[in-house]
Amino acid sequence: MQELTLNTESVLQGARKNVTEWQLASANPLAANSYFVSNDLHEIWLVNDGRLASKPLLALADISDAEISRITAFAVHAGYSLRDKTGSRTFYTAHTQRIRQPEKTRLGIIDSDFTHESVITEWQLNLIHHDKVDLESRREVLRVALPSNHQGITQLLFNDYVQQWEADFGLLHAVLPAESSQALPLYSGAVLRIRPEKFGQKPYIVPADNPFQSQDLVPPELFVQNGGNLTQIVFTNIATHPSLALHSFNGSAQLTPFIAGDSIDSNTPIKQWQAPNNLVKQVFYYRGREIKHPQGQFILLATVNGIAQLLSLDLSSGEQSLIMQLNQAGLSGEASLFGFLDRYDEIMLLGQKNQVLAYVKQQNLAPKQTSAAQDNNGYFAIFFSLFVLIIAIALYLNRHRLTPKQRRLEKLNRTLKGNYAFIQANKAKTGVELFRRNEQEPSESIVLKSITRSTIHLNDEVIATINNEPENGFDQAKENAVITLFAKEQRKKIIDQQQRRVDISFETDAKSPFVVTLYYRQGNFRLTKIKYQDAVELVLDWCWLVSKHINPEHTGKRKLFVAKPKAPASSNAPTPVVSQDEYTSVKTPEKAASKAPNLVHEDTELVNALEKLVNLKQQGFLSEEEFQQAKQKLLQDLIE
Repeated sequence: MQELTLNTESVLQGARKNVTEWQLASANPLAANSYFVSNDLHEIWLVNDGRLASKPLLALADISDAEISRITAFAVHAGYSLRDKTGSRTFYTAHTQRIRQPEKTRLGIIDSDFTHESVITEWQLNLIHHDKVDLESRREVLRVALPSNHQGITQLLFNDYVQQWEADFGLLHAVLPAESSQALPLYSGAVLRIRPEKFGQKPYIVPADNPFQSQDLVPPELFVQNGGNLTQIVFTNIATHPSLALHSFNGSAQLTPFIAGDSIDSNTPIKQWQAPNNLVKQVFYYRGREIKHPQGQFILLATVNGIAQLLSLDLSSGEQSLIMQLNQAGLSGEASLFGFLDRYDEIMLLGQKNQVLAYVKQQNLAPKQTSAAQDNNGYFAIFFSLFVLIIAIALYLNRHRLTPKQRRLEKLNRTLKGNYAFIQANKAKTGVELFRRNEQEPSESIVLKSITRSTIHLNDEVIATINNEPENGFDQAKENAVITLFAKEQRKKIIDQQQRRVDISFETDAKSPFVVTLYYRQGNFRLTKIKYQDAVELVLDWCWLVSKHINPEHTGKRKLFVAKPKAPASSNAPTPVVSQDEYTSVKTPEKAASKAPNLVHEDTELVNALEKLVNLKQQGFLSEEEFQQAKQKLLQDLIE
């Protein structure tokens, strides 16, 4: 037997009050040693480097008015770690709850005997802070009726072996077991397959190649059926066994291969285990390095004669062998365990009752005995290597000293890596162009009609949301409210490492999130080119522009207004100089190509107002008549 040991990654017991059980866990694709865990309080938390976060990532019970039984499944989107792609920073939960009034997202017809339902919900992380969920991104995808709360969707997963350029990339699979003691709908004991993207009024898309798409009496969402008490499916990159189902029939657990459209109970199982002495809970297609699997690439989490164990399984022969017993690192052999693979495909174990997160690792072997001469030679080699390393580091640092400006640029790149630096409308005013830092040409061009939602972020807070809902248009009152918040922030004093940040984020039809960081200041250093007031004006321009395109019915009319020149007031609140109904971003990442006429006047504020009027006219935002009216009013105010 291979020398393996269980090592404690995190002790969750006592880290969260009133929790009696941690139930599910999953790897965070964005970081090493980072995991999602759920508990019996219907919460999802992040564990980073062995420590539980200070607040839950998601507290489902706090934001739902339904009677929730438990969270039964969790999955991150296949495109979770892909920036600016469909599924970026998106995950899904399945929970059971007391049945409610008929919903448009529910699958099938509701029978009077059904008392509960399983609900799949889509969530997205905050685009700026990845340790928070954007609660406004919450979207119900699908509901299925259940005869009781004892079952529900036991697994949500994406096929990791489908590449992002393939048509089946991003398809969500939901596993629904059947309770043999009760009357069940057709979709029980089955796997559903959908594309969890909104399409018009529909909350998801049924893939065109789903095998039951053309059968009237079968839900088109069905992928495979008749799996009995189906608890798990596993995808592989093995041509002969691309997918396997772990299920039970007549008191025995079975591992059965299947393909799309199969009736699982008609297929020949690879392996069977008789309960209760052999209880197989989970199957893993293992591609890690810590466990040397002598019997193949499949590992079982099982209870054999009451003791939790890891077993290896050879699919060709059906033979299995013991890898290790799971009674270390705070886990007892009889404990309830949930297994999963980390981002390196290594086995992780969650002690649900023991509240311990552990991982499997090769055991360090005791060092061999050596002679004194060998020891002395070894010590000399170590000291000599350290001496050479120190000299090399010193020479490198002396040669690569960074100036303060270089250090600030390096800090900027780390802090704002991946975000866009600027946004402007195209010449036709039908789309916007996104610019990376220090680039003169746009990196992305987005059609305005494809934008479905936009949010404005001031530091950690969302201060404005624009979408097609009636309450989320933009008008003069909301502009004034946003200006007030920006002014309040400007009056605050920034000291030491405190930050001030202004971001525009938006999503398109394809759910691709884009983040534009217009302004970022840390302490006394401004790390972006444009000033705070310019960022505020650009944000207001954007709000009017995007609201007019995605929610025209609930977008107010922006009044044409010219501020009367006056001495600077004591208030720091920004005063809009020129506004127009049809707005677009008037700033560009390079210097303006045209300058206003050289007007000599003692009042600087008047000159600035005239310059902005000229710029707006040259860019086509003001007609000749509007320009003359505004200029006349400005001059009249000066005379008065």
